[in-house]
Amino acid sequence: MRNEEKPSNFFYKILRLFTIIHPDEGLTVFLLLFNIFMIMGAYSILKPLRKGLILTRYEASQEAYLYAAVAILLIFVIKIFSFLSSKVPRNVLIISVTSFFISNLVLFYILGILDTPLSILGIIFWVWLSIFGVFVVAQFWGFSNDIYSEQAGKRLFPIIMIGQNLGAYLGAKATNKLVQPGGPLSVYQLMLLAAAILIISIILTFVIHKREVNRIKHKVATQAAEKDSINETEEKPLQKGGGFRLVLKSRYLIFVAFMILMLNYVNTTGEFIRSAVWKQTADEAKVAGKIEATEEATSQYLTKIESGFNEMVNLIGMLIQLFLVSRIFKWFGVRGAILFLPFRS
Repeated sequence: MRNEEKPSNFFYKILRLFTIIHPDEGLTVFLLLFNIFMIMGAYSILKPLRKGLILTRYEASQEAYLYAAVAILLIFVIKIFSFLSSKVPRNVLIISVTSFFISNLVLFYILGILDTPLSILGIIFWVWLSIFGVFVVAQFWGFSNDIYSEQAGKRLFPIIMIGQNLGAYLGAKATNKLVQPGGPLSVYQLMLLAAAILIISIILTFVIHKREVNRIKHKVATQAAEKDSINETEEKPLQKGGGFRLVLKSRYLIFVAFMILMLNYVNTTGEFIRSAVWKQTADEAKVAGKIEATEEATSQYLTKIESGFNEMVNLIGMLIQLFLVSRIFKWFGVRGAILFLPFRS
């Protein structure tokens, strides 16, 4: 264990400046922070492309219908994921799902360079990214929740979330710099960049999982009474049953679900207004001769506007995470912190 203590203590000394952390937790916390940084960086690179591709061919009012399509599709996707999660170990499931998304990005790139009509590709990518954004973040936090106890999570998750906010900010900033007329990367090349980042995330997930399994094995080896339990828990799939059933059994969760429904309603309304403004801005830019009246130029222009907006929003979110979130949890607790969610929207 001596070899593992040195790098762990290095990260421990850095991370303890921000939170209460034990010496043997440093390296895993840093790896998780870096993992969610890469995941959110990839997602934030792709998110502005969704607006750019869909608004090139469709109006904001037409885009709004896609939210309903995603909501219906997610019901079936979650059912499939729930079934797989009860059959497959957590690390295999995460790596498999992420690899599937990476292959999709390569396919989108191929379809893009083959000049697939945006009337088709824009819709498919919009729906796909909406599902991608839900799953990659949710499975990461599910993975982290399996690693840490409730008490450890309260200490360590805020610092890990710094990686999430930083990745979201830098991903949007990268897209804003790279997507522009004459820029180094096209919209479809950015998809390959995001795929490459997700490959790093897969490697990190594998390393974290192996590290935690080995740590538990070492701990159990020194505690003979717990030796038999490790073989049953170290790579056990998630429990079968499904989230829908869990929510319906709890009045508290039903109220939380209703609040999230209202938050999404407000957020979707804001998305519609923003899309309408971006679309009008792009049309005016074409009339004024600021951009070429081509699909490629229009999608790049819309993507740049959206990424600039996301960059600003994510910067504000990162500052709030650094200076307010931990204090809100300390002063108001988890239940009280939920009441602050509307301010985020």
